[in-house]
Amino acid sequence: IHVGGSAHNLLDDQVQEEYLSRVLECDYDIVILSPPCGSWSRANWANNDRPAPCRDKDNPWGFQHNRAGQRKRAELGNAFVHFSIRAIVAAQSAKARGHQVRCLLEHPEDLGRVGRHAFHQGIPASIWQLPAIRAILKLSPDFFTVVGHQCQFEVDYSKPTRLLSDIAGLEAFGITGWPVMDANDWYVGPLPRCGHVHNNPTVGQKDDGSGFNSSAKANYPQEMCAFIALHMFEDWHRRACAPSGGGGTSSSRTVQETQQDTPRPAALRKR
Repeated sequence: IHVGGSAHNLLDDQVQEEYLSRVLECDYDIVILSPPCGSWSRANWANNDRPAPCRDKDNPWGFQHNRAGQRKRAELGNAFVHFSIRAIVAAQSAKARGHQVRCLLEHPEDLGRVGRHAFHQGIPASIWQLPAIRAILKLSPDFFTVVGHQCQFEVDYSKPTRLLSDIAGLEAFGITGWPVMDANDWYVGPLPRCGHVHNNPTVGQKDDGSGFNSSAKANYPQEMCAFIALHMFEDWHRRACAPSGGGGTSSSRTVQETQQDTPRPAALRKR
């Protein structure tokens, strides 16, 4: 929407179907999915600044008692997640026909039950709890899930983030494996505390009333973007240079040496 206006509006069913058709038709080498997390965010539980939670673990698609505004929030958040799942399934269909497409899905880590200091008490919903998301790992042996702190990329907030991908090398983002909870739904891992002292507020409204403290953190840190882009390129390049029968690369040249004469993967081409 920011770039292409209505043509990029994924809340439009026709636009969704057009993109899914292009994924099925092997138009993309890399499918990157980062559905908006506003209605799924733990920040909704931290205080009474509004908006209040519109979903929880037992009602991941939205509370039945939601009023019109909250129902709309939940429905919009649902639409992007449903599309993300369909896009990954479409990519796997293309892969099954021989196209070397790869996927990346990103969302905040599922940290289980909120602390006793939270204004709203309960267990927030997370896309990582959804059976349809968990089932993605069964679509291909290449898929894995990994969790890490964004502060490893030199920003003043932790923001535990989980990736699900079949792009080799992204395991270096953090620790692989699904979230683990104890019997009372408290988070026990696999991600430990980052060990840093962060002074940048991540919940509630800004002191000047100009918005929420979480808004600026919706963007990936620059170094995180570089990390993801490098591994996407290296994985794509390794596969592009592999013999038709699979195995290792057929060229001994480094990625840096071939960047000038190697075509960019479709997802990275400048539009």
